Amino acid sequence: MNNFILLLLASIGLAFVCGCDGSVSLVKNGTIGRYSDVTIGKAFNASFDNAKWKSATTEKGRTIVCFTGKINQKTHDAALKSSTSVYNALHNYITNSTEYEALRKLCWSKKTEWETANQKKMDDISIEFANKRDKYSELCNKHGDRNELKLLDEEVNVLGDKLNQYGEQKRQLMSECGKTEEKFGKEFAEDFKKNSYWPVGQDVEFNFIVYPDGKNFEIDSFSNESWANQGLPLESVLKVIFAD
Repeated sequence: MNNFILLLLASIGLAFVCGCDGSVSLVKNGTIGRYSDVTIGKAFNASFDNAKWKSATTEKGRTIVCFTGKINQKTHDAALKSSTSVYNALHNYITNSTEYEALRKLCWSKKTEWETANQKKMDDISIEFANKRDKYSELCNKHGDRNELKLLDEEVNVLGDKLNQYGEQKRQLMSECGKTEEKFGKEFAEDFKKNSYWPVGQDVEFNFIVYPDGKNFEIDSFSNESWANQGLPLESVLKVIFAD
């Protein structure tokens, strides 16, 4: 019985067995689309450390060539040169960040709290300021009493100063929130570029399907944690891999 179980496990393991080296050579010496000036083997081996190639045959007879490796420093730097892709990925990353959302809500609540406490005062002062200014202008046109004009002028200036003070308080509050968000954004961006966007040392895997004619193949799947998190399409990944 034990021997039977061992034979059964062995047969299951052989459902995906190593294939011939010719399939690996076919893929490594082949090219992809518009990157026909560089072979896949050279580009992939240069882009990833610990590069490994192997072929296998599924139980349905498909020949698969699997490449595995780890992102190296050169490839990480090449990825960062693609400013549009980095910006879009960073924007999505920040937008979906719970930490950033908490910070944004805190700034918004401070603004709302300040406006709740002071906006009515500002509105009342603005109305009084406008009325006294209009009255002052009207008296000037009628050559009114100088003492009354002087008093109105002083009151208008006092009200104007109060409005300016409230306005300055609001501007400072918004400026502080803006600086906080900017600082967070810069720190977040640096951390993202280093640890979340094509991070050095992270595993990658590509699977190529070799056609039955033994002459043609195509990429069946590709995987990497950072690529998946950022929703990078295959073309964006290949652009970095084949970059000079």
